[in-house]
Amino acid sequence: MHHEASGAVSWRDVLLRRGLLRGGLLARLVVAVLVFWSAVSLQGCLPPDWSFCDCDFRDNFWNSVLNDIHMLWDTPDFVAQARDNTTWQGRYLQDPPAAYECPVIADAFWKGWPRFGLTRGLIEGSMGDLWMPAARDRFKQICIAGHMSLITICAHHFLVRAARAMEANAPDHMKWFEAAYSHIIAVRNLGNEFRLRQCMPQQGWSLKAWRLLKWSEKWVGTEAEGTNPVAAYIGGRLDPYQMLFSDESMAHTPSSRKEALPDRRPCVPYKHPQCWKRMSKLLLETCEHCCSPFIHKSGRGDPSCFDSVWTYEKCCQTDFQDLVCDLKRKGEEGGCVDCKKTVSYICVTPPEKRLQEAQDNYNTKVDKYNELQKDSVRLAKDNEVARRDLERKSAVYHVNYEDYDTKLRIWSVAFNNESRLLSSGRLTQQDLTWNNSAKDLAAARGELQSARSALQNAKQTLAGAHDAKGRAASLVKSNETADDNAAQALDAAREGLLRAR
Repeated sequence: MHHEASGAVSWRDVLLRRGLLRGGLLARLVVAVLVFWSAVSLQGCLPPDWSFCDCDFRDNFWNSVLNDIHMLWDTPDFVAQARDNTTWQGRYLQDPPAAYECPVIADAFWKGWPRFGLTRGLIEGSMGDLWMPAARDRFKQICIAGHMSLITICAHHFLVRAARAMEANAPDHMKWFEAAYSHIIAVRNLGNEFRLRQCMPQQGWSLKAWRLLKWSEKWVGTEAEGTNPVAAYIGGRLDPYQMLFSDESMAHTPSSRKEALPDRRPCVPYKHPQCWKRMSKLLLETCEHCCSPFIHKSGRGDPSCFDSVWTYEKCCQTDFQDLVCDLKRKGEEGGCVDCKKTVSYICVTPPEKRLQEAQDNYNTKVDKYNELQKDSVRLAKDNEVARRDLERKSAVYHVNYEDYDTKLRIWSVAFNNESRLLSSGRLTQQDLTWNNSAKDLAAARGELQSARSALQNAKQTLAGAHDAKGRAASLVKSNETADDNAAQALDAAREGLLRAR
């Protein structure tokens, strides 16, 4: 029996909620139109085998998550199995693999790198960039479909943990309830992305995204109406087990496996999980490498991966046993963006493969022979044209050579003429004489310039001497005048002395 939380709700709240609902519908309509336009504009531009559900399965991690979903819900009485901690489902949901690291708050793609916020807006915001391989690889590293599976597992883990805590009268059971609601809300938000719901089977995910969306809306409300958590009760007591998803089996069936791409089927799901580690960086320990009919041409995977106990038949799905497959792409040559792209999967037996390779090799060589034949005819025509052109140019060359030879003879006779040679000798002698005269003239001009400089210096010295002589005469005259004055003074002094006596 289910019980929903109730409370007084005003008409204003009802009208506000309806207004928000209409606004949400309008926003979703606008987004749907934009998405449709993007899908139409990108049609043929993206590889047909790529989708938003693409993941990097090479290290077994996401294959293990896929296989866990298959095994958990591979029973009609899932709730009863989860209640019983002696069953595989009960033990698993009580203590899931440590590598899953279920967070208490589901707000990011925590197993992807780089870590993005856990929202489908990542898809809507990247529609214009998907023509770039780097943008598509980013989704492969994040693995949105794998995270939705992980979120589903973690939500059920926290519900079972809350139930076990209640059974043990532990006071922290509400903490696990809150963690479960966080993951249920994330399931609802991602489940609203129709592209995820459509592409999951292509990559081998057996998760029923639409049924999980309805399951999550049952417990937390629709996204348009906002989060409105409710819980299940039995006998007036919370019963988390009733909140587990049990509407439909999520195990793989022969028909669901056929929906997966051929290169995914050998590992969807694991035939025997004991064959593979949950995560390994060693190629020889990964299902994606060991079981692939596309990588190996033996028809039974990589023989290095198997032995007498762990055989190909035991560890790999045998859809393509004794077959060798090729994946052929068209439209991606030279990095073409707008070209229509196709992907073909061709699987044949090893003898047929060898025959096909021989035929391809023969056809390639025949095409090469025909091409060489065409080249031979073309080159023969080109050689004939070149030969005629060479003959024409050779005739022109001979005419020009004869003209050159005639003019060279005339020049030789003129150059060796005795009169010219004599005149040339005289001219050379005259040039030599003129050059010597020019050197002597330059030397005489140098000496003349030096003499003029010396004369100018002498004149300046003479002028200085005359000036000194004039100054000396003036000094002598002034000395004579002073002497006369002294003599007169002496005579006067004598006379005065005599008078004094």
